[in-house]
Amino acid sequence: MTWTELAQNIASKVAARVSRYNSGVLLFRLVLDDGRFSAELAQWSVDTQNPVLAQQMTMQRISTALCYRHGSYRGTVRVFAGNRAIYSQWIKIDE
Repeated sequence: MTWTELAQNIASKVAARVSRYNSGVLLFRLVLDDGRFSAELAQWSVDTQNPVLAQQMTMQRISTALCYRHGSYRGTVRVFAGNRAIYSQWIKIDE
């Protein structure tokens, strides 16, 4: 798997989940965690009252944060909506 493939995969899955929320403005965070260190790669807020715009903004933020990364990585990628993890997946990237 490459960073670009990962970005497309996560962006589509998370964007689909964003449309379920209708509670106003939500803060999202994209976090990588390799078991020793945790890094927040992106943070964005969306108005869930406009689900199409929220989905597009989410896809754009995740793609921008991950597409330009290089190198190998093994660990967990998580997306949080507020304080709740809405997406979590262990990944292995060998580039």
